Amino acid sequence: MGLQVNLATTDDIERLERQIQRLTDMLQGAQVIPAPEWVSIQEAAKHHGRTARTIRDWIDAGKLEARGSGRCREVRITR
Repeated sequence: MGLQVNLATTDDIERLERQIQRLTDMLQGAQVIPAPEWVSIQEAAKHHGRTARTIRDWIDAGKLEARGSGRCREVRITR
């Protein structure tokens, strides 16, 4: 005779199945949006296909978000 161990009841399993189905329904059609990254001005220029001067101009005009100063300045981009 084998040993039987019940870790969950049938009701518990059915409840979990309903929760999984609700979560699946909620995620239907969801999109994953990558987190923005902070990169150097040179990397931002390469990403946008522009010069570093243009990137600095865009930062000054408020078209791009930047942090830091001088050589440590970084630009926020999404990939």
